[in-house]
Amino acid sequence: IVMCASAGLYWLAPQWIVGLYIDVSAAENREVVRIAIVFLMIAAVFQIFDGLQVSASFCLRGLKDTTAAMLLCLISYWGIGAVAGYVLCYVFDLGGKGLWIGMTLGLAAASVLLSLRFQWKVRRMA
Repeated sequence: IVMCASAGLYWLAPQWIVGLYIDVSAAENREVVRIAIVFLMIAAVFQIFDGLQVSASFCLRGLKDTTAAMLLCLISYWGIGAVAGYVLCYVFDLGGKGLWIGMTLGLAAASVLLSLRFQWKVRRMA
């Protein structure tokens, strides 16, 4: 719920958040405001997947399934997130935006893989 609330705030009121730090009406800040709003949109999606992967990871920890969770996170963060971030940042020339999208993809992969692992473990226990 907390992650959804913060994601909703980032998504629905990015200009207000940026306005807490800089004058959004100043002409010299237009480019900074534009870039910050894009990053907050990415951060909104990041928040959702981060909340899901943390919850799934803790659920697996409660089942004492830590090794598999660690390996799934390793694959997700480095194999998917870092590689995607590098490719989007440098190959597709998206810069920092591409890096953050890649990191978000890594978290998305972790949230899916960890949730599937938890579901599989619970079904085996029944």
